[in-house]
Amino acid sequence: MFEPVVTAIVLGVLIIALIWEIASPAFLMLGAAIIFMVLGIVETRQAISGFSNPAMLTVAALFVVASGLERTNAFYFLAQSLFGMNSSLKVSLIRVVGLSGLSSIFLNNTTIVSMFTPTLLSWSKLRNFSVSFFLMPMSFIVILGGLSSLVGTSTNLLVHGFMEDHGIKGMGMFELAWFGIPAMLCGVTYLFFFSTKILPGKEDFISEVVEAEKKYICDVIITAGCRLIGSTIEEAGLRHLEGLFLANIERKEELIGPVSPRERLEEGDRLIFAGRVGTINQIQQIPGVVPAYQEHFTMKHLHSRLKLFEVVISYSSPLVGRTLRDIQFRTRYNAAVLAVHRPETQLDSKLGDIVFRAGDVLLVEAENKFYQQWRYSKDFFLVSQADGKPEKPSNYSFRAHAIVATMILSVTFFNVPILHSVFIAAVAMVLFGCISLSEAKETIFREFNILVLIASAFGVGYAIESSGLAQIIADFIIYQMEGMKPVFVLGIIVVLTSIFTEFVTNNAAAAIMFPVGIASAETLGVDPRPFALAIAIAASLCFITPFGYQTNLIVYGPGNYQFKDYTRLGLPLKLITVILCILLVPNLWPL
Repeated sequence: MFEPVVTAIVLGVLIIALIWEIASPAFLMLGAAIIFMVLGIVETRQAISGFSNPAMLTVAALFVVASGLERTNAFYFLAQSLFGMNSSLKVSLIRVVGLSGLSSIFLNNTTIVSMFTPTLLSWSKLRNFSVSFFLMPMSFIVILGGLSSLVGTSTNLLVHGFMEDHGIKGMGMFELAWFGIPAMLCGVTYLFFFSTKILPGKEDFISEVVEAEKKYICDVIITAGCRLIGSTIEEAGLRHLEGLFLANIERKEELIGPVSPRERLEEGDRLIFAGRVGTINQIQQIPGVVPAYQEHFTMKHLHSRLKLFEVVISYSSPLVGRTLRDIQFRTRYNAAVLAVHRPETQLDSKLGDIVFRAGDVLLVEAENKFYQQWRYSKDFFLVSQADGKPEKPSNYSFRAHAIVATMILSVTFFNVPILHSVFIAAVAMVLFGCISLSEAKETIFREFNILVLIASAFGVGYAIESSGLAQIIADFIIYQMEGMKPVFVLGIIVVLTSIFTEFVTNNAAAAIMFPVGIASAETLGVDPRPFALAIAIAASLCFITPFGYQTNLIVYGPGNYQFKDYTRLGLPLKLITVILCILLVPNLWPL
């Protein structure tokens, strides 16, 4: 009993660590796989087998394909035309969820949300709609749309890899569409009737902050004789003011920003501060520093070369667990953070003292080139658009579409292995100029955490299975349901998987529950394939928390949502789709 007990303990610690977000999911999963290897519960080749598994390699190549689509703005013109400018709120909602849902069938759903969020933010402002009516429904629908194809979500590819490793026939390209399409139709119907009633109509964060700048943007002038003249920002004590932040210096019609701590002050400098109005006295009490006594201006009046950007910190960001000072944000990104938003939390600390978490939204001021430099960074999701122009001419967008269409057709109708087809598509994206080789490398590096998570999940899955823990759990479930039909056992597996996925990650939930599902099927003497497919589906049914699925996290801050908004809108959808899974899977893939 040594191995099952130790495996259960390590697995329990892993689940708690994932829920509490002690470290990134990839690091925790890799750590668990290494522990199982060191303890001898799995062999070395099993622990590291995921790093050469076709499923992981397919996901890596898909990231390059998706990046090619993203960099050519392949969905830009489509989104602009189909979202519409003259339709009602309900019709607009149908257009948004319909387009995003259909797109997610053919492209990874996280990529869809990353691409559409900036467009929705600007489009909703033009239409005078609250963006909160659209972002969460879009996230939910792309999750369901991603279930319709093998490439729609990395979870499907992970389970596909598990199935092939266990001698079970893998998934077809659109096999899960038999569930995904009905589920998506149910989701669209539910969201059409209830989302605008349940979701609060809120301003997005960036609009709130820009509006609030009338209250906390202030400007003062350095006059002759001021003791600060000739001092650097650091020496003058202007770098760590309580409740205030030096955003810019206006000098002889030139705007300096972000302001370096080594910048020396000169007579006539106009200092522009962001912060709480009540703390302006800290500056006014310095002899020679006087209020400008001119009409207050907001950032929209600042120099044209500076722009506001809204970014959401990702799980893999080096900012997580660190402060602006720790990361040296200005130096690293050549940008200044003007405000921080943490959903449902009032942040009263100085900006430099805030310890960042995944999901935090930063309002950043930088030059226009910031958008091109950091749009594809693994550090954060850039969800405000510098401009509406595609990066490449439209003929590149056509090439990208053609490459993806060829990839899908080759798998669907010509039985080309998914790994071969995706790798050829990735190479074609580079050869036809949709993405450069260096950009492809950057894409792989940016998504490295997800690849490590998927690869490590194989080692953890082998440990749960080879230790005998999966069989023990399966026997317990079957014992508790003695005399009942296999469909009820399948239902329990679906419910457990769908609960896990809300608190860990979809890939982790699939890795933990797959061995249990297979062991249950073998004990019952039924086909294990329906159990595997049901686990793939249930692991993606994440609707009641913003942290279980990356698309939910991306829209959490920009939509200005609260945690309860996910529960209120997502719980009914969760119940609908879980019940639909339990009803459809045994009929579509008989036990």
